[in-house]
Amino acid sequence: MSGLATAIVVSELVALLLIWRVWRSPDPILLRIAVSLIALIPFIGPFFALWIGHFPNPLPHVLRDKHRYWSDVFDRWISVLSTKNPRKKYERWLAVRAEKHDDR
Repeated sequence: MSGLATAIVVSELVALLLIWRVWRSPDPILLRIAVSLIALIPFIGPFFALWIGHFPNPLPHVLRDKHRYWSDVFDRWISVLSTKNPRKKYERWLAVRAEKHDDR
């Protein structure tokens, strides 16, 4: 067996190990199929499959950022948005802009 054939066999053995690992993961089925096909490409396939298919574990719910799903933007600006008079709307806009918020 030549050196090139040996390298291809080793590359495909590594690809089979990566495919086994990918199929045991909780990733979506289409991602698992795509990473498996990429892993079968000789030499560079296993590297790409390892790079693409290596996702970090999700954080526990206690450590997740829950504040990015809501904001108080509407609560802060509701007095401006509900005003019909343009002059009063502008004055309220200036007042809201002048307030100090601890998130700035």
